[in-house]
Amino acid sequence: MNNKQISHMQAMDMILSYCLEHASEPVSMAELQEHMLPGFDDELMRYLLDQIDEFNQKVVTVSLAYDGEFVQPNAETKSFVESGGFTAYYS
Repeated sequence: MNNKQISHMQAMDMILSYCLEHASEPVSMAELQEHMLPGFDDELMRYLLDQIDEFNQKVVTVSLAYDGEFVQPNAETKSFVESGGFTAYYS
């Protein structure tokens, strides 16, 4: 699936899944762009992370550091992804 075919909801679900797979440490926005969403620019990635962070259930922990934004799964992430994530929630 190329980036033009990925909806924002699918991209946010991919971010959550990637974070679960790499749960031992926070995942940077740059790492997400490189490994999951290579065609997504910084502005779109920030928008997606903001949408995830502002979601009424805190399904991940988003943090800012001097070297960028980072995402880390929390207690809600796995069950949210298993129930269909953002794609199911907004369908």
